[in-house]
Amino acid sequence: MVSLPPVPHDVPVLVESSHSNHEGPQAHGIDPATQWWCEVTRRPRMGDAIAFVHAPESPAHQPLLTLTLQASDLDEAESVAHHAIQIMRPIARLITDRNDTSAVEELKELLHAEGPLGSASSRSWHNLLQWLPEAQAAPSL
Repeated sequence: MVSLPPVPHDVPVLVESSHSNHEGPQAHGIDPATQWWCEVTRRPRMGDAIAFVHAPESPAHQPLLTLTLQASDLDEAESVAHHAIQIMRPIARLITDRNDTSAVEELKELLHAEGPLGSASSRSWHNLLQWLPEAQAAPSL
């Protein structure tokens, strides 16, 4: 069983655009050795933002969760980061305890077509099913 610290309520978010200098988390007061953190990059040409959620001590190039959603400005990009963090909470619990049925139910609610991810939910749920075999046994949405 893998052990991860719980995802705190105040995860630092580093918001950038594809045109930013990308100085890294330390330049923004984030200690990646001890903190959960999320980096989100707004990609104007793509009309989206991509968020990367990192656990403490995880390498910067190996996030635990990647989420891409439409975003027309940096405020919407920050919203993508908060959705990614919200999804990471139950995933972190499932990584620690694969039998946590409340975490699966929370994910199903978040990724439901009427949930916060709307039209992206089916793709997100499909990606989740690929790496979380226990979720495949859950009733479909």
